[in-house]
Amino acid sequence: MSMYKDVTDYGANPNAADNWAAFQAAADTGFINIPPGDWAVERPIVTGSRPLFVRGAGMATGGTRILTKQQGDLFVHGYGAGQPISDGQFSMRDLVLSTTGPGVGTAIKIRQNMNSGGFFMENVRFGSFGTSFNWSRYIDAEGTTGTRLVNVKGDGGSYVTDPALAGAQVQVGAVFRSPNKDAKIFVVVLEDCDISGYHHGIKFEVQGDANTGGSIEGIVMERCGGRSVTGPLIRLEQSPQRGGWRSPYFNFSHCNMEGPGTLMDLDAVSEFRMHDNLQFIGQAPAGFNLAREDYIKLRSVDRAYFDRNTFVAYAGSKLYSFIAALGSSRDVHFGVNAFEVSRGYTLPSGEVIPNASATCGIYCEGSTTGCTYTPGSKFRNFDEFGVQKINGPTIPTA
Repeated sequence: MSMYKDVTDYGANPNAADNWAAFQAAADTGFINIPPGDWAVERPIVTGSRPLFVRGAGMATGGTRILTKQQGDLFVHGYGAGQPISDGQFSMRDLVLSTTGPGVGTAIKIRQNMNSGGFFMENVRFGSFGTSFNWSRYIDAEGTTGTRLVNVKGDGGSYVTDPALAGAQVQVGAVFRSPNKDAKIFVVVLEDCDISGYHHGIKFEVQGDANTGGSIEGIVMERCGGRSVTGPLIRLEQSPQRGGWRSPYFNFSHCNMEGPGTLMDLDAVSEFRMHDNLQFIGQAPAGFNLAREDYIKLRSVDRAYFDRNTFVAYAGSKLYSFIAALGSSRDVHFGVNAFEVSRGYTLPSGEVIPNASATCGIYCEGSTTGCTYTPGSKFRNFDEFGVQKINGPTIPTA
């Protein structure tokens, strides 16, 4: 016998204006099954300290879709009594969460503490019914000890070209936060995901001081996509590295991402590995006037390795470098990669798109030590456009 409770057993109806009571009643059991159809829910589904498992009938056409226009969050897990939960796993699969009006909050707001049950999502899509409104965030996760997202999609705001619509877009697709030592995050794994945002796609936050601060130990992204408009697609923001505390490990492979600005801006990484990726730098939309930036920016990284990646700066794009090792980084190795600054062209309308603009391919700041470079990388159009291949202190050949 299945433990899942069907929302229709509690009175849910696809034609109802608000199915909140039925969904909340099913959530109180800990196991929700949602049949195919569109289901309006206009109040937050709150689970407090209880585990919650949510199952739909798929995120394709004919599957399960929850619709909301309420001025607040949709699923709220671990905030009921104002205290972090101790063992409250959150699991969701096979459905769509869509906004149907402006001013909607976060789709999934979750808080756990160290050694809790985990946060898992599979085959979930976030959406909206128009470009003039969207979720403020798809996911806000605090202290989720073990996190695994598989085939989670959401691109709201990442293709907006009108600055007047900026405030109505998804500002940050997902936030993973560790505020203190009781809310550590051991690992975040994303597979086959596309989580985008107007400012950031994914933001990792590590807060607190040397004695009570939080930590994120590992971040793994495989076969993922994403796009941002005004800020880094992936941002790791944390306090300066502390004694006795190891900064996150980051592995990034077989991904394809794009944006007009910085792809990654990461603070204090213990080890960074990036291999077999295809990344694009696009032209900023008219009216945004983004500053020239480093596409991948690593600060105080203990060890980094780049190999078999392709980086393409589209015509009209602007950047300082493709990869920059900054802030006393060490042991940074560049294997065989490909870098291209693309040639400009003229549109049928007569508009001229200029050559991509860059200063260098690889930049190692003076405080960086142990940089090595393996000959064989491709630098297309660098000589013709006057772009340096490598800039900074002398990088010995590996």
